[in-house]
Amino acid sequence: LGGIPGGQGLDCLQSPNQGGPITSCGAGCACTPESAAAVAGPGTPQELRFSIAGAVFDGLGNSNRFDLVLTNQSAYTPWESDKNGRQFASGQTTPFAGVSMFADTEVDFRINFYDPGTNDPFVVNDDFVLCFYDMDAGVPLIVDDFNGPKSLVETLTICGWENYIHQGRVTVTDPSPPFATQLVLDAMCPNIDVSAYLDITEFQNPNNPSETCISVVGLESGRGSDNPQTRESVILDACQDYDICPADGLSGADRAQTGDDSFTCTPGSTVAAAGEFPAGQLEPGLREQPFRWTVTKFICLQYSGGRDQLDFTYKVSTSRTGQFGRNFLVSGFAVDTPCIAALSPPPLPPPPSPPPNISPNTPPPPPPPPPPSP
Repeated sequence: LGGIPGGQGLDCLQSPNQGGPITSCGAGCACTPESAAAVAGPGTPQELRFSIAGAVFDGLGNSNRFDLVLTNQSAYTPWESDKNGRQFASGQTTPFAGVSMFADTEVDFRINFYDPGTNDPFVVNDDFVLCFYDMDAGVPLIVDDFNGPKSLVETLTICGWENYIHQGRVTVTDPSPPFATQLVLDAMCPNIDVSAYLDITEFQNPNNPSETCISVVGLESGRGSDNPQTRESVILDACQDYDICPADGLSGADRAQTGDDSFTCTPGSTVAAAGEFPAGQLEPGLREQPFRWTVTKFICLQYSGGRDQLDFTYKVSTSRTGQFGRNFLVSGFAVDTPCIAALSPPPLPPPPSPPPNISPNTPPPPPPPPPPSP
């Protein structure tokens, strides 16, 4: 991404405890996402291009595919630039695009849709949804001050959307929402309260009064181990699982530097937010950890068709030491299969009723009797 051009002398493999990206190469350096040990050479496009990131299907098996290209529109500094690009977990590519940001920075980003391998705009004519995941914060700014302000708080500001959806929000003002919106609404759980995890504020766009914007602030501390790695990590198969007390009667744990987030309950009983991921969960870091540490920290925005780009601003607040940073995750939310079954033809109308069966030899009915004499 722009702001950290190619250079020499960068060690992309250093630990975050060693101070973050080395910029002793002068103008600044960056890692390419293909190799954590490689350095982006001069002239490298200042963008993150996700090839064939999406497709628009016509329901009959035909598709138009497109690239998603992320660029910064203001100064950008990563924390660990080798975290930029497609995310990997358990040896598999995840559906998330990741971007690393240094502490105490705020960046304007733009997402463009292009025809594959080109910079020719690709217009998505149908409604679509874009989601931001793992919005959280770091340790308290003051050691052990768990009720005070937190470090490395993530804030998303975005405008121009039609609807926003998150866990607990299962309806929108539109009584007949678009398919893209309804798809996400159907996956949300009404019993999940995200108010302790996301501070969501709507406001009018000062530069375009016809647009509504939204500010989303991560409120609770998080760790890399509780990051989602698949969309299924934040979508529950059964909403009631979110409130089922674990078999050992303990939900959560003392998370040391970020505080104690645990409580006891009667195993198998229904207690708000007590549920945990199963022991066989794909992501090792999520196994037997509370759902509330992961599924409450994402938001999805639905856009009307006719777009080939969108803008947003992302901010990471300061840290205790002026070092470190955070990664944000973004992806679409779409149907799992490219084809929609062809609609059955409408039923044929019933045949007309046959006329009355009157024989030509049937005598006519007798006339009615005359009225009685006065």
